[in-house]
Amino acid sequence: ILADNVTVDLNGFTLEGVVGSLYGLYASGFLNNLIIRNGHVRGWGTTGIHAYFANNCLFSDLCVFSNNIGVALGGNSLMTRCAILNNTSIGAYTYIGSRVSECIAAYNGDDGFELSGYRCEIDHCISQNNTGHVIDAYQDSVIRNNVCIGNGSGGDGAGINIDSAGAGNRIEDNAVNFN
Repeated sequence: ILADNVTVDLNGFTLEGVVGSLYGLYASGFLNNLIIRNGHVRGWGTTGIHAYFANNCLFSDLCVFSNNIGVALGGNSLMTRCAILNNTSIGAYTYIGSRVSECIAAYNGDDGFELSGYRCEIDHCISQNNTGHVIDAYQDSVIRNNVCIGNGSGGDGAGINIDSAGAGNRIEDNAVNFN
């Protein structure tokens, strides 16, 4: 994706990578107002959807699975009603001011959700059977009404992990079991 204000509606179709492929969808540079919705992204060697430097994006109704990293969501963006499954590394990570809502991350090889910027929010999500942490947060984030079950099979996974430099986080009404 090379321009602002772009919508990619997969209309229920699948973007499938092949051996040696890099990205399913890649936002090149500091873009704004991208919408990616309604489909499947799988089998990509680097990241299924990479929009880490894009701002004000909406990712919705997606199934992102069997990639190296599932989703890299940029700042002040929203990811909702997405399934992030069976990725080799991190399921999804977000940048400053982003929100993840009504999503599931399961069977990923590292953290289910990584809130890598400050002022992020995650709510009403399910994270289960990821090798790393369920939810990994940094600073001034809100983590509420999530279900975190059976994560950390790699030995170091916490249900909800706050980075050692993190402060000002609000964690409330989460169910955290068997992590």
